[in-house]
Amino acid sequence: MLGDIEENRVFRSKKELMTCLSITSMRKKFQYKVFKSNTSFIVVRCVHPSCSWRHTCPTDFKTTRRRQATSWVVGECIKRRFINPGRVFRPRDVMDDMKQRYGVELSYSVAWRGRECAYENLRLGTPEQSYNLLPGYLHMLM
Repeated sequence: MLGDIEENRVFRSKKELMTCLSITSMRKKFQYKVFKSNTSFIVVRCVHPSCSWRHTCPTDFKTTRRRQATSWVVGECIKRRFINPGRVFRPRDVMDDMKQRYGVELSYSVAWRGRECAYENLRLGTPEQSYNLLPGYLHMLM
């Protein structure tokens, strides 16, 4: 997918960096907090006060519920699952998939919103944005 985070790695966009960082934190079971961020760099720190950031958090601090499993990150993780147009991917399926692939337990609402984010990414926007493109398509057909 996006690979692991390493120091001085360059990303195409801040969104790609944040997605990669969130997925890495879910896979390696650590949590972080953004300390400082702007358009050219980002500084993150482990949320555990005694952690030296080398993913050495105490094992009792590592949980299956993580703050980085936000709806847009879940959407990025599952959007490849929507390739088959006949496949129905319910929020419960999202919850099971994230638990199996990343070891993350999601609430139903995060799974629902993540599924909606994945649909929006695949549709290239909201239904309203797609509807606004119709006059241009009609003009090209005429």
